[in-house]
Amino acid sequence: MKSELFQNELKTIQSDDIRDFAKVVLDDAPDYFFKVAASSTGKYHPAYALGDGGLMRHTKAVLRIYNYIVGLEQYPFGERVIDLGRVACLAHDIQKSGTEEYYNEKLKDGKKVFTVFNHPLLAAEYIRNYKGMYLEDDDLEDIARLIETHMGQWNTDKRENIILPKAKSEVEKIVHLADYLASRKDIDISFEDDVNAYDLPDIKTYKCPYKKHKDELLTDVAKTDPEYLEWLHENVNMREPMKTFVNELLKNKTN
Repeated sequence: MKSELFQNELKTIQSDDIRDFAKVVLDDAPDYFFKVAASSTGKYHPAYALGDGGLMRHTKAVLRIYNYIVGLEQYPFGERVIDLGRVACLAHDIQKSGTEEYYNEKLKDGKKVFTVFNHPLLAAEYIRNYKGMYLEDDDLEDIARLIETHMGQWNTDKRENIILPKAKSEVEKIVHLADYLASRKDIDISFEDDVNAYDLPDIKTYKCPYKKHKDELLTDVAKTDPEYLEWLHENVNMREPMKTFVNELLKNKTN
């Protein structure tokens, strides 16, 4: 089940019925949601959110930040309100590259699929399609509203005639803020203890992508030029899986 990739995040949802609904939402999500990068151009998200599975990691980061914020005593929301916001965080980008049909059609035509500007509206509609099932309609509408306002002030695009709604309620603003912070390039989030955050290739067959040792096995580079790995660790904002592999090889060197 796709939702198993979000086991840690689902555990933070306190209401049983809302947690069960979140599982349904994730299990029904487009397959690409678990595979693509958070930024289709690579310009707008930190390194951990790029590469395979980047959108999934971005989603995990949004919920983590949201949980930090709503845990402050200055936000005395009821637990159910907070839980609806948690579902919104999990589903806010669930149509980032459009509907599954749209995405697959683009791939079939050999075209690159970029972020769809109206994805907040598509994701909100995705939630509204569950009306009459799982949760009360008012709860579903609250989630949908939190999703469709998550872009905040970035609600227009010169190539589109659509104006996205802006966040107004406190919870809407917090969901937007969590997404904004999770998108900052200079804010790093660690997934070291999350075994579901990365579908990593085999380190033994992984080749270095950087010019100095390009196409050499990374494990060989660790033996012949360990100083290079140290330099990468200290100076380069590496994407996954390179970041994890370099850290692992350096850790093994010191053990």
